Amino acid sequence: MALKYIFLTIFVIFLSGCGKSIQIEPKKVYGQIPSWYISPPNNDENFLYGLGEANNMDLAQKIALENLSARLSVNISSKLESYQESYRDFREYTKKSTKHNISSEITKLFITNYKIINSKQLANDRFIVLIAIKRLEMIKILRNEVEALYKKTLDEDLMLKQRDPLTRMLFYKNTQNEFQEAVKKVQILENLDPLFTAQKYFNINKEINFNFNQLKESMTISIDTDKNSEQFIDLVRNALLQKGFKVIDKKYNGANHIRLIMRSNTTINNAYGLDIIKVLLTTEVLTNAKRHIGGNTINLKGGSSQGVDDAKSSLNRNLAVFLKNQGSHTLFGEKYKILFSHI
Repeated sequence: MALKYIFLTIFVIFLSGCGKSIQIEPKKVYGQIPSWYISPPNNDENFLYGLGEANNMDLAQKIALENLSARLSVNISSKLESYQESYRDFREYTKKSTKHNISSEITKLFITNYKIINSKQLANDRFIVLIAIKRLEMIKILRNEVEALYKKTLDEDLMLKQRDPLTRMLFYKNTQNEFQEAVKKVQILENLDPLFTAQKYFNINKEINFNFNQLKESMTISIDTDKNSEQFIDLVRNALLQKGFKVIDKKYNGANHIRLIMRSNTTINNAYGLDIIKVLLTTEVLTNAKRHIGGNTINLKGGSSQGVDDAKSSLNRNLAVFLKNQGSHTLFGEKYKILFSHI
């Protein structure tokens, strides 16, 4: 029994010795949130500032860029209410889509020359950062972007004067979308640079809108088919009319006329009393000078136990569903999708 107590005493002493050798590393303390983060500097005539916080430094810097742009957007949003009367029509149009999207536009700029003024790692692996970019540098970036778009628009418009109407409409529609985005940059430029004049950018935007609408009103489409494709004429005509196109029955030699040609390779089979029709519908889009500018190949299938005529009706219904789900632009080609979606 005495021997048992001796071993127990030695074991307790051993554990006590081990306990004394364990050292707990103190938790790192990074200090309080600095004043520059609580009360960041205001934008001034020399610098624009942004704050960011995230669980890594890279993300914190990206958030700081978004914050920089958001601080700009506050000024722009208030300025939107005080535009001159001469700009009212254009700016009333842009105000709806611009007022809440200005901050996201700046983040699309390739701003790589900003500086990190302050940064700090907080507890729980949080990082905060204060960035700044020279006001003149931001003005330079924005000026370069809007001026590049302005020059590109003038050059392409001149180059496309003699092209077919669909190609020109596609150019005008894409340019409208580009200028809708550029308006945000133009408005920020007006706010940052008192010497900047926006009038020429608004003028060319109005000209693009006018040209698009004028071309839309003057363009005509005729539909030519082989014997197997005649059943699709009314369906295709209605689909184009719903998109605002002018469809005429006779051939026309106007400069703004295009031809939609449809050809069908048809096979009819009967299996177990069911008539099945398979059609490979090929479309081709030609200018009045017979130059190929689009087209597609569409697989269709119809069937009925009530005879071939009813199977053909099923085929028409399936084409109607296809055009509704996939879009009538598929008759012309995928590149025209934006045109058919917005017309």
